[in-house]
Amino acid sequence: MTNNTLLTIERKTAVLDRVGISRSNLHKKINDGLWVPPIRLGDRAVGFLVHETDQLLGAYILGRSKTQIRDLVEQLIMVRSEKFNKKSNIEAAEEITAELNSFDFLGERPPQISVTNKLVSNPIGGGL
Repeated sequence: MTNNTLLTIERKTAVLDRVGISRSNLHKKINDGLWVPPIRLGDRAVGFLVHETDQLLGAYILGRSKTQIRDLVEQLIMVRSEKFNKKSNIEAAEEITAELNSFDFLGERPPQISVTNKLVSNPIGGGL
């Protein structure tokens, strides 16, 4: 891996546009454990990791149950907190990629995510 690997953060407005839900619906999903909590970027700005949004979109596209989506959210939060609490950003990005690629993805082979020079890419990508 290269030493300038970065994870991509998407601002909340971009996530809302891409997913096609309202701000209040997103907050309800977060409060119900059906979406990962945002990352604070400043006093009045938050964002979401693109690969986490992609994983969640994939689960919704596949028609997963609320229980399965909550399990996925818990896995994503666990990976995020474990890796970033003890590693450099580069090491964390590489470990998160390996961990996500090994997920069961709720009963099916997960979409493969790869850390590349400058971003984390995922073939689900794009909007609905």
